[in-house]
Order: sequence, then C-alpha cells, then structure tokens
Amino acid sequence: MRGARLQRSLIAFFLFYSIQYVGRLRKNARMKVFRQEKKSTSPYLSIMFLFLCCDICWQVDLCGKKLERAEKLIGGLGGEKDRWSAAAASLQDVYDNLTGDVLISSGVIAYLGAFTAGFRRECTQEWTKICKVLIHNFLCIF
Repeated sequence: MRGARLQRSLIAFFLFYSIQYVGRLRKNARMKVFRQEKKSTSPYLSIMFLFLCCDICWQVDLCGKKLERAEKLIGGLGGEKDRWSAAAASLQDVYDNLTGDVLISSGVIAYLGAFTAGFRRECTQEWTKICKVLIHNFLCIF
C-alpha cells in the first residue's frame, strides 16, 4: 500500500516535472527566437532611432530659425506701425480739410480764373481766413 502511494506520488511528480520542463523548453525556444529577431531587427531599430533623432534635431533647428525670423519681422514692423500711424494722421488732416479745399478751389475756378496769379493767391488766402473764422464761430455755437 505504502509502495503504491509512493509510486503514484513519483508518477505525479514526474508528470509535473515533465510539464514544467516542456514549458521551460517552450519558453527557451521563444526566447531564442526573440533574441534572433532582436539581433536581426536591432540594426533596423538603431537606424530608425538615428533617423528619428536627426529629424527631431532638424525640427528644433528649423523652429529656432523660424523664431529668429519672426522676431526680426516683428521688430521691423514696430517701425512700420509708427510710420503708418503718422501717415493715417496726415491723411485724416487731409480728409478733414477736404470740404474747405473743395470750396476754395471751386471759388478760384468760378470767380478768379481770369485774374493774375498774384491776385488769385491773395484772394485765396483771404477766403481761407474767412472760412477758418466761420468754422471756428460755427463750432463755438455748437
């Protein structure tokens, strides 16, 4: 009886050991295949990693150049803003005086065309003074 039990225990242990041994052999075979794949793909991965690093370095360099260009452009546009502001103010003055200029010009064409240049200049200066006084008085009323 005792011998049969011992024999069954040895058979169970042998089966358990065999299963473990076969599992280990499978794992070793997988590991061997993995190592071979790793060795065969390792140069490919190294090259891909190298290309990736080069691409990232190139993108960082390109981004730095773009930032420098943008800073130069913004710095240059700072002067343009001042220039455009001055031009806009000048155009606003011209626009504000447009009605008066048209009034004086039409008066010169209608009434002073036949007279000499000196007389036209004197009359134009007088009309301009009169218009400024009238506009000033008009604005004071309102």
